[in-house]
Amino acid sequence: MRIVIQKVKRASVTVDSEIVSSIEKGLLLLVGISTDDNERIVDAMASKVAKLRMFEDEEGKNLWKSTTRQANGQILSVSQFTLMANTKKGTKPDLHKAAKGMYMACRIAF
Repeated sequence: MRIVIQKVKRASVTVDSEIVSSIEKGLLLLVGISTDDNERIVDAMASKVAKLRMFEDEEGKNLWKSTTRQANGQILSVSQFTLMANTKKGTKPDLHKAAKGMYMACRIAF
């Protein structure tokens, strides 16, 4: 499993010119799930993301003091299978390790 994390002021996902999901202050996650991943791994990563201290304190002075929840932030998670691409050989990305049509629910405990 690979996750790219971006701290955002706002983020949204648009499909066919329609916003299907959006958040204000929080974290945008691009999530790649591999064929080797299981529910235990997904839950561990979700727990890790929930505990990351990426926001300033209440006074806005000290960075890296608050979790997303403590900062009253939100999380937008977007599936991104290309994160699992292997580009070591040739010029064509190998996506065999990317989970195909697999749904795994992340439970982030706030």
